[in-house]
Amino acid sequence: MPAKFYSVKYYNAGAYLQWQQKVLKKSTLTVGARFDHNSRFGSTFNPRVGVVVNLSKKSILKVMAGTAYLAPAPGSAYSYYGTFFTLDSGRTYKSNFFHLPNPALKPMTSGNAEISFRHYVSKSFSATLTGYFTSVRNIVEPDDDDTGLYNGKFLGWNVDYIEVFVNEGEETITGGSLQLDYKRNFNRGSIKAYGYFSYVTGTERADWIDENGEERSTTAEVDNNISNMMIKAGVDLQISDFSFSPRLIYVTDQHLGAFKNPEDPGDRQTIPGYTLLNINVGYKLGKTTLFVNVMNALNRKYKSVGIGMDLNNPNTGLFYGNNQDPIRINGGIRVAF
Repeated sequence: MPAKFYSVKYYNAGAYLQWQQKVLKKSTLTVGARFDHNSRFGSTFNPRVGVVVNLSKKSILKVMAGTAYLAPAPGSAYSYYGTFFTLDSGRTYKSNFFHLPNPALKPMTSGNAEISFRHYVSKSFSATLTGYFTSVRNIVEPDDDDTGLYNGKFLGWNVDYIEVFVNEGEETITGGSLQLDYKRNFNRGSIKAYGYFSYVTGTERADWIDENGEERSTTAEVDNNISNMMIKAGVDLQISDFSFSPRLIYVTDQHLGAFKNPEDPGDRQTIPGYTLLNINVGYKLGKTTLFVNVMNALNRKYKSVGIGMDLNNPNTGLFYGNNQDPIRINGGIRVAF
């Protein structure tokens, strides 16, 4: 059977316009818009607006909103894979599964809003509080061929299950972060420190057709393959020729793509989070620097998630989590010429 190849030719054309203006001496207004036309999926128009307000010498407020899009890659729209088999020496063929192209795939679109407030408590210390909201539509996901593109056949032969990428459902993402920064110089060195806290959550709505041909919709958590909360902290200490830089990362429970109850999608499965400490130490001798890096200094035994993991499936991939490196120490000499 000859393999089928898709020849794709397309062009892009775009224009961007931005206008920036000082407002009331203490504010700056930025308004922009971008128009794009692609011969594969058509035209998109994406405006954006931002305002920066200097509330005082120590406080800055930023507000931004806009839209964006993500074009479907040619590989998503045209790639295919699967196999045929024959039981009668090549007179007829059949397949259990094929992933097939969907040339009608449209771009994912998003609406975004963000607000950020930064305050300098002193010359050395500042705090930044940020909140954001994103709504994504036309999500590209694999689904069965309920579009009727192939009607159960490929190259004229029957296929039991045909999968195609389609645009379906939408998701909303809400999150925020707090960042603290401190820096100070002293006679023989300097210190820089930061602390970062972030939280993100959201929901995803999927539309689908059940075995009876009825349209159904489900809403689930969108936090698959992520942790809702993360804390990062670090210090860069320089004293004469000596430097010391620890980095701490704390991650809460990690969510999987699989659900606790597949019959009623909602809550995701989880594996434990982790606390990770990395340390860098250096000493400078003229143009030569001696350094030591310690990764996972606490020697934590932890795992990360991967695509396709399902704690309720005895045949899941990636061993119910990917084991990460234990404590690892390396050092070296760096010479500047």
